[in-house]
Parts: sequence; C-alpha cells; structure tokens
Amino acid sequence: MMKDTYFLKFPYAELCSQDGMSSFKICSYEYAYPDADNKYDLDWHKNYLILTVPRFKAEINEIILEGRLINHYIHELHSFSNLHKKKSFLNPWSLILN
Repeated sequence: MMKDTYFLKFPYAELCSQDGMSSFKICSYEYAYPDADNKYDLDWHKNYLILTVPRFKAEINEIILEGRLINHYIHELHSFSNLHKKKSFLNPWSLILN
C-alpha cells in the first residue's frame, strides 16, 4: 500500500466526490522503458491507481499506460469534474476507435 503523500512527489490527478467519500487517483511515477531508443517506446509510464468508494478501496500498481492515453484520461476527467459532461468513460480503446 502506497501512502497518499507519495503522490505529492510525482504528477498525479485526483477526482473526488463532493462529500469526500469517493475518489479516484492516478499517479505517474516513472518511465516503463527508460532505456528505450525511440520516442514511442519512451512514452510509456508506470502508474499507481487508487479507487475509493464507501466500504471499498482498490489500489493497483505498475499500470503501464502510454502518455497519449494518460493525456486523454486527464482531459476526460477534467471535462467531467468541470461538469461539461455528465459521464466519463476511461476506455483505452477510445483513442484507437476515434
């Protein structure tokens, strides 16, 4: 289990409910392939994810995501949190299908 203060050391995003009972956090903490010899392989990142809802907490480490997908998720969460959208689906296939 990673301490919440760990997130302060790296780029992270957090989405919380108004009552503070539920939250979604994602933190990118290092390159997945730091010795890659091209920009495409270098743009993969290790991520830590925490989902908290009443009576349930899930923590997943070393989720490897491409930088373009992370940017897409950040845009989706930003639109959702600013109430520009009523729903947000974090689907990795959405970048491939669009």
